[in-house]
Amino acid sequence: LNLPKEHSFFLFGARQTGKSTLIEHTFSSKSTVFYNLLLSTKYIKLKANPELFREEVLALPSSITHVVIDEVQ
Repeated sequence: LNLPKEHSFFLFGARQTGKSTLIEHTFSSKSTVFYNLLLSTKYIKLKANPELFREEVLALPSSITHVVIDEVQ
């Protein structure tokens, strides 16, 4: 599976099939920020203040080229 690196996409699939692992192996942690919404502290923080996500992303250094939102359901 070749994931697009030049534009946004959704990755759908059954639970526990390796979607997150595939993303982590495809996109370098040096150039990617991962938001895992299964982490209750992150989820609660963003749910209480949704505009915070935009602010955080806009404040990222230019070395960050990708943002991954995991467990968005």
